[in-house]
Amino acid sequence: MKAKAKEQPKQTKNKIIRHVYRLPVEDADKVAIEINGTNYEVINLAEDGVGIVVDEESAFAAGQQLDAIKLQLDTDHLQLRGRVVQVSPRDFQLICGIEFIKMGKENEGTMLNFLRRRRDNLFGGK
Repeated sequence: MKAKAKEQPKQTKNKIIRHVYRLPVEDADKVAIEINGTNYEVINLAEDGVGIVVDEESAFAAGQQLDAIKLQLDTDHLQLRGRVVQVSPRDFQLICGIEFIKMGKENEGTMLNFLRRRRDNLFGGK
């Protein structure tokens, strides 16, 4: 006797499991970040966070709250708060992952619009 595949609810079948993506940031993207008055190189960007390069492992600690983040996306400037998710080595660099918290609708919209334009440019658009 063959086992029947378990029927999943209709809403689960059509659900997108992962809609978060990180896009690499290039010099031409005009993306810059300042945290507590210090500028860092941005290596990737997602709708809810950013990856930056740090010089010293002690610069940030996992769980650390960041209340003064200024993020530039082209001509838009966002004032954000965040939390350090991780600091880890990659090649000969240290990468710090920061999750944005309480972004607000306007900042979320600005971020999503930037990511959509960047993704369309990267993958050829529609």
